Amino acid sequence: MPNISSSANSIPDGILSVDKITGVTSFDIIRRIKAAFKKIGRSDELKKIGHAGTLDPIASGLVITLINGGTKKSDGFLNLDKTYEAELFIGYSTDSYDSSGETADKIALDAAYYENPDNFKKLLDALDSFKGEIMQEPPMFSAIKKNGRPLYKLARQKITIEREKRKCVIYSIGACSDKPLYDQNLQGFKFKYTVKCSKGTYIRSLCQDIGAAIGIPCHMSALRRTRIGEYKVEDALAYEQIERGDIHSIIKSIYQTGS
Repeated sequence: MPNISSSANSIPDGILSVDKITGVTSFDIIRRIKAAFKKIGRSDELKKIGHAGTLDPIASGLVITLINGGTKKSDGFLNLDKTYEAELFIGYSTDSYDSSGETADKIALDAAYYENPDNFKKLLDALDSFKGEIMQEPPMFSAIKKNGRPLYKLARQKITIEREKRKCVIYSIGACSDKPLYDQNLQGFKFKYTVKCSKGTYIRSLCQDIGAAIGIPCHMSALRRTRIGEYKVEDALAYEQIERGDIHSIIKSIYQTGS
């Protein structure tokens, strides 16, 4: 990956990797960057800005923004593989497949449930079963359109329709901890895993499908994107620096792109 820091006196054509926090949108990043340059009277130098793929407000992690001529590189990011750290909540599912939705199904689990090695093995086997090429049904709460209308607009009206399954690839998937952690208040378990996958993979749907595989309703309770292709979140600029309008750090963090 190119790592050519730009001069603080100019805004280059390039790529700015940002570590997004939860609760903000990908557009919030764009808006904050624009505001930072406007505040110091340099908005005219920021001719074009966009992002190479959104990340839901519930998620944190890597978002790639494209600056000026770097926007010409947007198509090159669409097919890149992505890596995530996901948290699976085992015990109830939601209509959105994540923690922002309403409870759809629930089973109260005892704190000792995963003391039984057979139960934990079943969970690990379920993860392993998703490796390779899979056909995945996207969630209703998604921007995918049906007859020109985004699915999420139907979902908000409590309308559920059949969605065509899409092919995606799970290159690797595995547990991050020895066993799930029990949540006394919610009477369920939180379980973290990592997954490297192809474009178009919905981790929310993957969590829903893992629940179906183990016979317990589940949803995605947290998500962090750690990698897009060769770009890593540990190399990204913290969102807080953008929020503070730290122009020097913003410009310094832009990776210059060739023409």
